[in-house]
Amino acid sequence: KPNPQAQVTWENNSQNNISETVQVSDYGIYTFIVREINTAGDAATCFDRDTVTVEFIEMPNVDAGDDFDVCGLDFQLNATSSHSEGDNIFGVWTSLDGGEMAFTNRNDPNTAGHYSAYGTVQFQWTETNHPHIVTDNEETCSASDVVEVTFYEMPSPVISMNEGDTISCGLHFEYLRAENPGDNIHGFWYEISPSTQFGPNNATTSNHITDVSVSSYGRHDFYWIEYSGPADNQFFCKDTAGPWTIDFIQEPIAQIRDTSRTFCSYSGMLCADFNGVGEGRWSTDASSSVVTFEDRTSPCTMVYATVLNSGNTQNPYYDIYWTV
Repeated sequence: KPNPQAQVTWENNSQNNISETVQVSDYGIYTFIVREINTAGDAATCFDRDTVTVEFIEMPNVDAGDDFDVCGLDFQLNATSSHSEGDNIFGVWTSLDGGEMAFTNRNDPNTAGHYSAYGTVQFQWTETNHPHIVTDNEETCSASDVVEVTFYEMPSPVISMNEGDTISCGLHFEYLRAENPGDNIHGFWYEISPSTQFGPNNATTSNHITDVSVSSYGRHDFYWIEYSGPADNQFFCKDTAGPWTIDFIQEPIAQIRDTSRTFCSYSGMLCADFNGVGEGRWSTDASSSVVTFEDRTSPCTMVYATVLNSGNTQNPYYDIYWTV
């Protein structure tokens, strides 16, 4: 017996059974004795005996842990082991789906590792309780459990704008660009204003190339966000690129009220419609010695000429410009 208090229970407890079922109260090594007696009345007794050694081995009780998801290809396994110091139990991690993998210690129930591909993989934790005695059949007691690990690719978003893509005249920018996130990764553009609208002009399947319209002039910050994950937690793996800042500038209006004027003298008044955005300036193709302006930056100004156009075949008119 492994200890004096261990109990042995016989199923039949009959003297003449050549086979017997026995149950013990403690795991360990037991020695059983079988004895045969041949008696002839009151004559002397003839007998013989033999012994058999039986080791009762505990069946391992293992739990590989709950299924889980991972961002990237590095993982941490956490099995519950029945192993205790001094026993003869050994455990090992294996993959049921093949693939290349590396464990920090595949015999440790709580080990880290690295897998070779994205997707769902089953890892199996197996514990084997080896006997302490040598037997002909090398009997062992083993138990296994499986944990399912799903590997999702960690996004690496990149905004691929040119250095000069920082100014837009008006409230619309035509060409926001980020690198294609590839398979199994989704992405979208974000700006803090809820009234900002992206696409659908030039929108690609993953929307990494699109246009944008904002509702106000000024500086706007844009972010490209990529994500991957299970259906019930699509943003399980997420990363953000940005901000990419674009200044939206109001477009000026340059419009001369009368596009063709005739002055009956060497001077006249010219006026342009001006919305106050930017700075305006009058100009002409004529020589500054021929045409001058009272105030080049005023929307309404007097213009003076030293040479009349009538009878002037070389300059039958002067072109005047208002530029904002």
